Amino acid sequence: MADLLTSALAATGTLVTAIGGPLLTSGIQNRREARLRRSIAANVELANQLRKEPETVRSMVPALEHLISDQVESLVRREVKDLRKQRDWASLGVVIFLVAILGWIPIWMWSLHRWWATVIAVAVSAVLILFVIVGVQMTFWPKKKDGAQHTDGPGTPETS
Repeated sequence: MADLLTSALAATGTLVTAIGGPLLTSGIQNRREARLRRSIAANVELANQLRKEPETVRSMVPALEHLISDQVESLVRREVKDLRKQRDWASLGVVIFLVAILGWIPIWMWSLHRWWATVIAVAVSAVLILFVIVGVQMTFWPKKKDGAQHTDGPGTPETS
């Protein structure tokens, strides 16, 4: 009974992580953009109100306009980055499948307490770690269809 419960909880945890992780990060990112949009709207409204005030208060309008310009520029950069962003979720699916199929082998081999089983466990673990690294890289920084690398991945310069 305990083995069945452990397996069920492990599978449930994996599914929740796989499904909930991207949703949570997407929600956080959208919250930042919404906050920036609200801030821009509030600053534009404040600048319009300050223009109606006496000259001493109106002197703050250029600084506020500069802030609004910076905020709009930041929002435009985010939007452009989101437009160029691609994800290859099939690669992550293959990694999850391979880990689910082969992940038990190192655990099983390690429990045998033999030198050859330890060698197999370490070798299969190394291959699985390599699969995870390559799969995650292919998921979040995929190559373009024409074979050129994206410019927003790790270790590559951004171009404007």
